[in-house]
Amino acid sequence: MFGSKAPISAYKKVKEGIEAVKVRLRSERVFFFKGTVSRRDQSLVDRRKPACTVEELPGYIWAEQKTVGSPKDEPLKENDHGADALRYMVAHLDLVGRPSLRFVS
Repeated sequence: MFGSKAPISAYKKVKEGIEAVKVRLRSERVFFFKGTVSRRDQSLVDRRKPACTVEELPGYIWAEQKTVGSPKDEPLKENDHGADALRYMVAHLDLVGRPSLRFVS
């Protein structure tokens, strides 16, 4: 283990997480590095599916509305593993509050 701290739950508010990622992308506070993969998943490449997070982002779109007038509140759950991980990481860094201090006397 990496220490005795209790695990932190993921920030689950999808729309807020996506907005936080957009802010980081616009302000160039997210970096993607070329050439860091030792082996691409050839089965994904052969099927013309995204094989990395950067390739997933253009397809990270809102799911169709279930009923007329309902708000779009979730992305389409397809080819989104890296994009979801990015959203969780950014939400953890930008949206999760810092631990509060507690003084015991």
